[in-house]
Amino acid sequence: MAAGSELLLSSRAVKELRGLGSDIREELADEMRRAIGEGANESVEITGLNELYRMVRVRGYMIIYRQLTSEELRKQGKANVERGYIIFDILPPESIRTRDNLF
Repeated sequence: MAAGSELLLSSRAVKELRGLGSDIREELADEMRRAIGEGANESVEITGLNELYRMVRVRGYMIIYRQLTSEELRKQGKANVERGYIIFDILPPESIRTRDNLF
């Protein structure tokens, strides 16, 4: 992840990560940091409730996140962090419906 960036996890995302084996969990965490913080992976933007959410695929998992505002970073005690992101959910590959399996 870029210097000065922070990645926060919702309780739902933490629960999903805890359910994984330690080897895949660490690999997934590293790849999430890279994909989100450095933009190494294409993302899809979703606008809702006046916030911009993004989805990115990492190792088949769908990661749903958004960038934190400076106010949110301050409230988290991260006022000195340049950018921050919160991961709302991590959907495992088997739960994702693709265009190929809709019909």
